Amino acid sequence: MVTMQQIADRCGVSRGTVDRALHHKEGVREEVAERIRATAREMGYISNRLVMQQTQQWKIGAVLHSGHSPFVQMLCELFESFSERELLPNITVIVRAMQDMDVQHQLTLIDELVTTEHIDGLALMRPDASARAPPHRLV
Repeated sequence: MVTMQQIADRCGVSRGTVDRALHHKEGVREEVAERIRATAREMGYISNRLVMQQTQQWKIGAVLHSGHSPFVQMLCELFESFSERELLPNITVIVRAMQDMDVQHQLTLIDELVTTEHIDGLALMRPDASARAPPHRLV
């Protein structure tokens, strides 16, 4: 694995300069930054941030109401297929669909996702979402 220090050595700059150039921060002349980024690409550098983002597993909980509606059923199937089809290989979506719109039921499902499934994020459907008019298309 290529390190920032190796890039710095090849470019004749400090590791800090490499860090600023790769993260598009101020304090590096543009021609130097471009040379550093080109060298990093050439050497096959992959940032630790990117590696962490690609290898860390995330659990996202989704609580939907009106589970009997075809739209919500389609959402449930879509969310559940993310992991199966590896559309988002490091994200697991755990869906809880309610048939009703009871707030206490929703809170119970959220609590279950947090305490039992240990989710990292949560998606909720607005209680009035099924009553809203479809969004207008802007031309």
